[in-house]
Amino acid sequence: MGGLLYGRFQAALKAGNNREAMGLAWGAGLIGVLAKYFCHFLAGWVFGSYAPKGTPAWLYSLVINGGSAVATGILTIIVISVLVTTVKKPLFEPKDGRQLLSQH
Repeated sequence: MGGLLYGRFQAALKAGNNREAMGLAWGAGLIGVLAKYFCHFLAGWVFGSYAPKGTPAWLYSLVINGGSAVATGILTIIVISVLVTTVKKPLFEPKDGRQLLSQH
């Protein structure tokens, strides 16, 4: 899911617009975190056998998976910030020179 912003991220890096590249990288990471959260929330709701007695499964899943999503989001932002500021081109460009479909 985070790859949805890859083309714009590459364009920002090539243009030297580090602020935009960082924002796009954060956005891509958070899209991935939200997609993961949504899937885990649904699974927890559907298979809600771990919810305490008297607590709706959807509420239990929302709270438990929400805490995990917040922690994952914070860690994602930190790791992305370090990667984008220190290891730009070798890490984010294809090594064999292929063009991605989103860049055409």
